[in-house]
Amino acid sequence: MARPNFDLWLNTSVERIVRTGGHAAGLEAIPTQNGGYQGTIQLTPTTGRVIVSAGAFGTSKLLFRSGIGPQDQLEVVKSSTDGPTMINKTDWIILPVGYNLGDHLNTDTVIAHPNISASYYDWQGSWTSPIEADKTSYLSNRVGPLAQAAADIGPMMWEEITGPDGIVRQMQWTSRVEASNGVTAPVDNDVMTLSLYLGRGAISRGRLTIQKGLNMVVSTIPYGDENDLAVVATALDNMANALTKVPGLTYLFGPRASTSSAQSSLNMTGAEFLASVPHIREHRGLEGGTSVVDTDTKIYGTDNIFVVDASLFPGLPSTNPSALIVTMAEHASEKIIALPLNAA
Repeated sequence: MARPNFDLWLNTSVERIVRTGGHAAGLEAIPTQNGGYQGTIQLTPTTGRVIVSAGAFGTSKLLFRSGIGPQDQLEVVKSSTDGPTMINKTDWIILPVGYNLGDHLNTDTVIAHPNISASYYDWQGSWTSPIEADKTSYLSNRVGPLAQAAADIGPMMWEEITGPDGIVRQMQWTSRVEASNGVTAPVDNDVMTLSLYLGRGAISRGRLTIQKGLNMVVSTIPYGDENDLAVVATALDNMANALTKVPGLTYLFGPRASTSSAQSSLNMTGAEFLASVPHIREHRGLEGGTSVVDTDTKIYGTDNIFVVDASLFPGLPSTNPSALIVTMAEHASEKIIALPLNAA
């Protein structure tokens, strides 16, 4: 990108924000590979700004190491190798960074049917030995099976279910022609995985924390609310009831399933779920102390530090949030640009 105000630095990691009180003056960076930058990047005096966009884990870690976060987490950083050079305790900014962690709870159901194999595409084999016609279509015109993400785009389904607490939750099913969760196919390529995602309306929340070695952990998982799980169980039951009308369809259970009863196994919502990347972390709101950033995405207690990534979402959408993150970032950029520059 040939722009006079843009530089792309590779193989470089920002360790923390250098600040005086609530004003960021620079960034401490280290190389992660050869060619990376080491040293302090100075911001433009007075008017410079920092926009943090490192995702749920990376942003939390950077803020903790910069003296921004809950008291207990900043004490952990103080006791680490960062301690001697960490910002003075009197300049810590106490905010609920790392709370409100959310994710789409994913529960997989694996089914088998003789007709499924007709939809099978050898994605793994296409990496080294692609079908010649498909390779040509992709390289010449960017069309065909190789122009989409693996696995193939299968059936998608949605359902809204009211939980015992009266809250409506939206479920999304996606499908792919392959086994999962340690299931072995009775016949090659005749299996399909139906993945159920709990989205909008979910109330389970977790927490991200930092350890003394400066690694991030999910100390409280964002799953387990009884009302959330009850809705997941209902959605699984509904799908099972719908599929009973399909002749020749069978359920396959992974090695952790503890019963041979199809219905009982489907109701074990925690038995086979897979967790994906946490999507949300911080509250965006009107009050410092209960929220991390304001409605301009600026961190409370600072005058030039902003956060723009998925951690701004206060709750989960039903779908994968990628498009929503881009939309939010575009809106955030307009808000930040519209703010007056700091005066000397």
